[in-house]
Amino acid sequence: MSLGDRRATRLHPSIAAQEMGARFSPDGRFIAYMSAESERPEVYVEPFPTTGGRRTVSVEGGSLPRWSRDGRELYYLTLPGHMKSVRITLQPSLEIGQPRALFDRPTRLRWMDYEVMPDGRFLAVVPSRLAGEQPFTVIVNWPAAVAR
Repeated sequence: MSLGDRRATRLHPSIAAQEMGARFSPDGRFIAYMSAESERPEVYVEPFPTTGGRRTVSVEGGSLPRWSRDGRELYYLTLPGHMKSVRITLQPSLEIGQPRALFDRPTRLRWMDYEVMPDGRFLAVVPSRLAGEQPFTVIVNWPAAVAR
């Protein structure tokens, strides 16, 4: 919704696939998002308002796209948990570079979300307890305990 004229604009005329995690570029002219339209989720970028001219950013699957503060880089996570970075040129036209590996997310940590700080560091939201570390309680002969 435009804050100026308070008019709503549809991102896509129809939903053909699960699309999520949309993020606007810093200049507001492009949207990065994840779509599961193909066999695996991929990251795409397209102009806003949409023209149907979307471009694939990820090469081997991806999700959770995030723009750098200056809009010159797009970050995303691959399915095995590799953080990738892609150089992006927004003006005069959209140009997408080749993805490069930044680091691997520790396999035992599942990121709920993350953000890229202005200095390039990553801030991740990680559950405080992992599923394997949750307490597990077994009550033996519970009918006798309830009868008391």
